[in-house]
Amino acid sequence: MKIGLFLALLLAGSRLLAQCPGETVQLIDSGYYCTGDTLAVTATAPISQIVWYKDGQVVKTVMANYIISPVAIIAGGNGQGAAANQFQVPYQICVDGNGYLYVADEGNIRVQRFPPGSTSRTNGSTVEESPIHPNNNYFGVCLDNHGNLYTSDEALNAVQQWTPGATSGITVAGGHGAGAAPNQFQQCTKINTDAAGNLYVGDPDNYRIQKWAPGATAGVTVAGGNGQGGGSNQLHGSVSAVVDNAGNIYVADVLNQRVQKWAPGATEGITVAGGNGQGNAANQLNYPLGICVDNDGNIYIADHYNYRVQKWAPGATQGVTVAGGNGPGAGFNQIDNPCDVFLDSQGKLYIADSLRVLKLQQTIYSSIDSMYVTLAGGVYTAVVTLAGSCSMSSNPVVIRPSVNPDLNVIPSANPICAGDTVLFTASIVNTGFNPAYQWQVNGAATGDNSPSYTDLHPSNGDAISCTISDAPSCLPPTAVNVVMTVNPVPAVAPNQVFSVAYGHSIPLAPALTGNIASYAWTPGAGLSDTTIRDPVANPLVTTRYDLKVVTAEGCADSGDITVYVYTPLNIPGAFTPNGDGRNDVFYVLGGPAGLVLKDFAVFDRWGQRVFQVHDAPAGDPAFGWNGQVRGSPAPTGAYVYILSVKLPDGQQQQSQGTVLLIR
Repeated sequence: MKIGLFLALLLAGSRLLAQCPGETVQLIDSGYYCTGDTLAVTATAPISQIVWYKDGQVVKTVMANYIISPVAIIAGGNGQGAAANQFQVPYQICVDGNGYLYVADEGNIRVQRFPPGSTSRTNGSTVEESPIHPNNNYFGVCLDNHGNLYTSDEALNAVQQWTPGATSGITVAGGHGAGAAPNQFQQCTKINTDAAGNLYVGDPDNYRIQKWAPGATAGVTVAGGNGQGGGSNQLHGSVSAVVDNAGNIYVADVLNQRVQKWAPGATEGITVAGGNGQGNAANQLNYPLGICVDNDGNIYIADHYNYRVQKWAPGATQGVTVAGGNGPGAGFNQIDNPCDVFLDSQGKLYIADSLRVLKLQQTIYSSIDSMYVTLAGGVYTAVVTLAGSCSMSSNPVVIRPSVNPDLNVIPSANPICAGDTVLFTASIVNTGFNPAYQWQVNGAATGDNSPSYTDLHPSNGDAISCTISDAPSCLPPTAVNVVMTVNPVPAVAPNQVFSVAYGHSIPLAPALTGNIASYAWTPGAGLSDTTIRDPVANPLVTTRYDLKVVTAEGCADSGDITVYVYTPLNIPGAFTPNGDGRNDVFYVLGGPAGLVLKDFAVFDRWGQRVFQVHDAPAGDPAFGWNGQVRGSPAPTGAYVYILSVKLPDGQQQQSQGTVLLIR
């Protein structure tokens, strides 16, 4: 059946169903309208039956089970969004004496109010909204006994008071920038008041709770303020504090996984809930984000990542779950990441989870599996029977079949030598539309999202993989793995020098590492063989050779090796420093490479030293005597020299003699 004809018949058939005035039913796809996606039915009333259709044929029928739930939805529960019946993280809640609910809708940067008796279908009204969108966040909201509304503003680091009917607020705490001074907050979060109108402000980044009296210009630290830590006088993540009738302060010490009680004027607190490490046991908490206390001293805790609300009696060593505890979700027996709890004047408990506000009370609800996993492409719809036996047809959803890709990852080379760069290219058949790439090395994402990836220095055994996906074209994620073989590179040690006397030969034994298969010496002059490791060298002049070595795997290195040709050590018997450029300097001639003149000195016939050098090379006139003494020409005659040399092998030799200065 063609899709257009099927839709026409479907719409015609839906008009024959018993309609439900004022109710709506919607069919939602969880992914990208591809085979394998999950379809979900949402309705504004409890569902008693769902009949699933594919291309006009029944594929599944689901009946509801009826359960007794301890909670009722009184606001939200319609998915994430900015509509009047939606939230994006209701972070703190409070209820006034007339039953009106106030919600700090953090993600939407507003405060919403809901009337008494509201349900998930009730639209809230915005009573306060951040004037500097999107830099301000309403983290907290509370009321005092006079009906004044208070909001905490993240960007201003301030608490503002809104009198009944006011269109703007006035700053009553903070507002002096971020900091740790008594009149500042580092980040003000949840707020509460006591019977006297004092404000209690969570200042988590300063690890403290601040109390602001009415009209005060600065706050007083009443809990914490001793730096980050788990000591009895410290806090870590102090987002919320409430006060009982006796003036005791209870602090949600979030990152210490505990609730601390601070008596009036106390300098340290005592643990009254949790404090046994992070966990989900009855005596543990996992991010206690909100608290409240009843008149009997029972503590109610929004146990955020345990998806439950715990009640701790005075003196108890463990808590009792009063709501949730069945994992995250939108079921009536579930609490999804609770953010706050509140007790109204009648002792009724309210709970804010990630997208809704619940009220603790016994209520009968129908529970039904409202989801269907698609197994093939086609047009899907659902006929839904609501409470009261009226039925409605959902909107149709078109599911596309999946594409089967063929992926291959091609390296520019494998095996390679250590230090080589490799280009990996993803080759795909049946790519669908606009495929997405994700490259990984040993399971860690590289951040490269193109059809190719360059690895500058792969290691032996590295696994390079590419995963492709293409949700709009229903391409299932496909991964291919390439394991690299990286062979070691040989090495020729640098700065190698061999010395040989003129007219003699020396076998070369260069310092090398690696499993070397071939050798190549250039130039070949003066070498017995240019293809072996240790040729015999007898060059006539000092020569620098290049040695290239290659392993069996083809990895190569090269280096310079110098053969220094020297004449035997020679000390002239006379010199003529007359400036004609010939024999003008008396210096040590010849000697092997590395020979050092430790001390070379010349004395006149009266024993006065006329010249001396230390640690100088041989064969260099720059380190010889030019026939002058203190800038004047020395007289003709015989002079005595004393010479101490250090040979390349470390041995030292001394000699002395005379030299004749002739002018």
